[in-house]
Amino acid sequence: MRCHCPFCGGRFREFLARGVDFSILQEKKVIGDGYRLNATCPCCRSYDRERLTYLFLKQKTDLFARKIKLLHFAQKNIDYVTADLMAPDVMVKADVTAIPYSDVTFDAVICNHVLEHIADDRKAMAELYRVFKPGGRAYLQVPCPSRRRTRTSVSPSRKGANKLSDRQTTIASLPETTKTG
Repeated sequence: MRCHCPFCGGRFREFLARGVDFSILQEKKVIGDGYRLNATCPCCRSYDRERLTYLFLKQKTDLFARKIKLLHFAQKNIDYVTADLMAPDVMVKADVTAIPYSDVTFDAVICNHVLEHIADDRKAMAELYRVFKPGGRAYLQVPCPSRRRTRTSVSPSRKGANKLSDRQTTIASLPETTKTG
């Protein structure tokens, strides 16, 4: 068996395909979105990006080694709070640009595939930074063009996938951001 799901433990010859082909994603060579083969576990229905995030956090961080307070935007043994503005099955309805928690509340923040949908992503980043503690970490995941850009030129009037092509992608390649003092 080629594929192993770290969530359900299932072993499969392949995972199921998932996603939709949007021409803008192909045109901009966006990695991590669109139609993908081997993306969904046939047993527990976990997605490739969820498994990747879990494996990264388990193998490359100490997130599961100690008791922490964790805020996870775009949901999915820890003092764990899920948050999203639209999803019905989260613990807290929250806008990432106006997080309803005090400064320095969380040891870690996970924000998966949210920032690319936010018109004022700088405000969202400032809010994420505001709520995590010194020494805390933010794990941010966004789809990104396969070519790296070196300048940010996002117009506030642009929305959705069109905005993505002009956005600096360096943040997407950073495995974690650590807050100091």
